[in-house]
Amino acid sequence: MTESGSATVAARPAGTAPVRASFLVPTVLFALYLTHAAAAAILAVGAFRVFSLTAGFTSGAACSALTILAIAGALGAAFAGVRSRHAPAPMALLTLTEAGFGLAALVSVGVFRVTRAVYLVLWPVLGHSAVGGFGLRLLLAAGMFALPAALYCATIPILSRLIAARPEGAGLSLGFSFGLSLAGSALGLAVAGTLVLPSLGVRGSILMGLALAGIAAAGCVLLRQRGLEGPGAIGAALAGVDVAAEIPHLGEHPPATTTARAGALGAAMALFAFTAWGFLLLWDRTLSFIVGRTLEARATTGAVFLLALALGVFLSSALADRLKSPFAVLAALEGAASVGAYASMYLVPQVALFYLKLTPLLSRPGLSQLPAVLAALTLMLPSALFLGAALPLLGQGARVLLRPAPGDVAWRSAFIAGLIA
Repeated sequence: MTESGSATVAARPAGTAPVRASFLVPTVLFALYLTHAAAAAILAVGAFRVFSLTAGFTSGAACSALTILAIAGALGAAFAGVRSRHAPAPMALLTLTEAGFGLAALVSVGVFRVTRAVYLVLWPVLGHSAVGGFGLRLLLAAGMFALPAALYCATIPILSRLIAARPEGAGLSLGFSFGLSLAGSALGLAVAGTLVLPSLGVRGSILMGLALAGIAAAGCVLLRQRGLEGPGAIGAALAGVDVAAEIPHLGEHPPATTTARAGALGAAMALFAFTAWGFLLLWDRTLSFIVGRTLEARATTGAVFLLALALGVFLSSALADRLKSPFAVLAALEGAASVGAYASMYLVPQVALFYLKLTPLLSRPGLSQLPAVLAALTLMLPSALFLGAALPLLGQGARVLLRPAPGDVAWRSAFIAGLIA
């Protein structure tokens, strides 16, 4: 065994054995992470319903909730990204974070009651002004979403570190982690909107989400007991080796970029996230005239969008690490996504006619949402695929420009949080 391999084995936690080359253990972990992401989406749907009953079903209330989600998620992802870069046991960190997410969801119920009482007391004084009303909604949203959002977004960079430890695999690992998060969120959103919330109500949805989150955390504990631990452990198992990848030294990287270039990259990421969600709002409003604005229809539309993003992420994840400069390809993908979104508006009459032809399926229990799914796919799929394909390249661009500065982790984490929100 080489010196680096001996050092890696020595760094393993006591009681864990080297992971043998196998697809079973990584597959189980990915399934558990999908379960965790689905649980987060189910809890988010129930939490939004409770939050809206007090803050209102308005665009201002939704914006306040999304603002808190983005800020809290960025902070959580940035902290976890920095922590996981030096953590010798990322699997333990992932397990603790997933378990903490479930506990945070429970704690947020009590915190929300406190912030709701403050909200109701201060509303007659501050609620009549636009600034005061938005500030009170921010306070209410912070009590409901801040802590769970921070812990949920923290799991993405930790899983990325568990997949690959070397810089040359950072694009693939981050893209795959982000794709799993989007796919699981799409699954949870679709199930919550069409089955769980209509059947079980808000309280049943929350209990279902907590149960799934607990299953995901308990499964990760069992996998760690079977020896899945260490930076790059998943990549090592998939590659057919018995030891985790060597942890790279920060001194091996080129110097960090200038503040101006880092700021420009951050602005580009923020603009990309703003554009992506602008497209979603445009499609959601357009599809509402075709499929309606019921909870089931809107959840189906959102799930299709997230699933298309995830598919694009998976397709381009392997490409990210092969490009020394991803910006030309990134610009082409963003341009194609914009053109596709513009062209989709010319398909609205045809999509409406297509939906009308499928309306007999609405009376069939197992196929009632199929017309909405097909209508959403027709409008969103090409452009959403290009958007998803650009996500790993954005992360790779941050690594190329910002390594080894903490800004690398900060910008990528902020972008993750913005898109998850």
